[in-house]
Amino acid sequence: MVAAIPQAPDQPFRYLELGSGAGSLGALVLSRFPNAEATFVDGSSVMVEQARERLAPFGARATVVEANLAEPTWVDAVRGPFDGMVSTIAIHNLRDPMRIRTLYAEVCGLIADGGWFLNLDYTRAAGPLMGRWFQWAAAGGPSSSGRAGGQAGGRAGGRGFPGTLDEQLAWLREAGFAPVDCLWREAQLALMGGCKGAVRTLGGS
Repeated sequence: MVAAIPQAPDQPFRYLELGSGAGSLGALVLSRFPNAEATFVDGSSVMVEQARERLAPFGARATVVEANLAEPTWVDAVRGPFDGMVSTIAIHNLRDPMRIRTLYAEVCGLIADGGWFLNLDYTRAAGPLMGRWFQWAAAGGPSSSGRAGGQAGGRAGGRGFPGTLDEQLAWLREAGFAPVDCLWREAQLALMGGCKGAVRTLGGS
């Protein structure tokens, strides 16, 4: 996630993290980009307090707010526009595909032209066969007994995850991001990225 952020290390920019938890990713990003400022949003009061404690050394560069991403009013808790947004293994917890599609549109509305969005999250397998295939690969293939060894990572086929990778990318396009693509994937876990117009950085361009 940190490596995929399309900003030069010394470049000033503002970004927002959705479902920021205890702030571990935020600490990494703010350390790598010393001129960046960030707003962190989470719906758990416990996580918000932990994030405030963890991010306190960054002073005014880090703002932590509590807001429920399941409700569209979360946008009132932040001050846009932002140059970019990130989210790590959080948005799938909304469960409802329609709410996620609406959230992507809300995200796009808060991002400035030339901005970007990165979402590392679980996706649903594209059908039962691919679900079993993911499980087979995650378990290490066949054991000496002829059965798949070990335990597969994630749920069986990801049936509880809203949206296949193709559907997630389509929802990002629908929200206004273009182009969109998958930057990295390991079975059901995928890093999806979208641009709002031509990204202003990527090597200083």
